[in-house]
Amino acid sequence: MSVMAVYLQDDAPEVWTRIETEFPMPNHHQLADNLYLVSTDLLTETVAERLGIKGAERMEHATGVVFKLNAAYAGYANRAIWEWLRQADPE
Repeated sequence: MSVMAVYLQDDAPEVWTRIETEFPMPNHHQLADNLYLVSTDLLTETVAERLGIKGAERMEHATGVVFKLNAAYAGYANRAIWEWLRQADPE
């Protein structure tokens, strides 16, 4: 599976509800109020469409972006983030 970062520019709680529905635990991890990690084999465009930030079903007030991460991570953060990444992307 791939790890993707979902970033919302504006507050759109409906998108977060969709993340929790479309990618139930343990397939998502919240990093910040406007940033989630998602584990999936879908294309980034498909993820954006399912979340309502792109496509015919796009929510008018939902602006954001989906990034596919390349399995290279660095930094100092909560240990749970690194554990989640190891489980989601065991390469």
